[in-house]
Amino acid sequence: MSKKYASYSMMCMSAGYIYVVIELIYRQRSDVSMMLVASICAVPIIFINNWFTFEIDYLVQILSCSTICTFIELIAGLAVNADHSIWDYSEIPFNYKGQICLPFFLVWIVICAIFIVVMDWVEYNVFDDGEVPYYKIFGREIFRLRGRS
Repeated sequence: MSKKYASYSMMCMSAGYIYVVIELIYRQRSDVSMMLVASICAVPIIFINNWFTFEIDYLVQILSCSTICTFIELIAGLAVNADHSIWDYSEIPFNYKGQICLPFFLVWIVICAIFIVVMDWVEYNVFDDGEVPYYKIFGREIFRLRGRS
């Protein structure tokens, strides 16, 4: 098994588990489908993160990943949550069919902002892959992860 495949598998599984833990803390309940949705969301985030260079604006990465996660949440919602038994955003402003809404898109922004950095750290430090990760906003470097010791 290649290091790349191992790192991607670990990140997808971790994303699913971490998301369920977040839901358990926030809502005191979750659903196995949410673990799968979060794991699926990790795939395009990994792809986008590796497709973009560190020269691409961090905000572009975050917004791209958040938009894709929201779209995946919509597709999953329409497929497995049509009756709103798993989640229901109907009462939240700016919702679409009770499946997605603007406030939770903002939550995806925060999650993606953290996940991108964690994913880069794991690839660089655990799987010894690539250059030292750094992040730019509007062309200015805002932070750089520490190099290997």
